[in-house]
Amino acid sequence: GLGDVAAAVGRSSPRPACDIGDRLERIERAMAEAAALAARVDDAASRRGDDLDRAHTERFAQVSARLALVLDRSDTTERQLDELVNKQAKDIMSLHGRIDEAQAKERDARGDGQTHVLGLLAMERDARLAELGGLSRRVDRLEEWTLE
Repeated sequence: GLGDVAAAVGRSSPRPACDIGDRLERIERAMAEAAALAARVDDAASRRGDDLDRAHTERFAQVSARLALVLDRSDTTERQLDELVNKQAKDIMSLHGRIDEAQAKERDARGDGQTHVLGLLAMERDARLAELGGLSRRVDRLEEWTLE
């Protein structure tokens, strides 16, 4: 690189003034060699940059494809979760409705049972009162007979 140019210039020893043409020629050659070397370094750097650009482009394409897949899966999962939540909400509402119906039937049955029991108690009371009335009449007759 530049060290070669410095070496070429450093190797040149002071010569008489008549050799200035030779010295200029050597300096021009050294500069041409330095320019060629710089061009090769530039080409190598450019190729390396192109290789890096290609690698980055390929990696970007891979990451983009993976991201698209993840986003698609995320959308699918979100949709399925939404459907599941809606289905469960409907099932819960239906279950609450059935529970309300069962509780209403139970209240009605309890009310019917209570009415039935109250009716039985009233009949029992009436039967006892009738029996008590019959016993009172018998006692009254017995008392009448014994007093006679």
